[in-house]
Amino acid sequence: MAQAAIIALQRFAASSGSTSKIPNPLMAVIELWRALTHDFFDRYRPEKHYMRGRGPKWHEKHDH
Repeated sequence: MAQAAIIALQRFAASSGSTSKIPNPLMAVIELWRALTHDFFDRYRPEKHYMRGRGPKWHEKHDH
């Protein structure tokens, strides 16, 4: 979480010369909010993608 805040502040510092219509302090808050919500609500769950148990090829070979 602290890492996200540091990255957000670094992005804010790097973009301080931008010509955005949104004031810079508000942009820092927006960037910090995006970083924190990404950390807390990241939708990628690796446990849903890993193979559970042996596959069909293994059973063909070993289940005799």
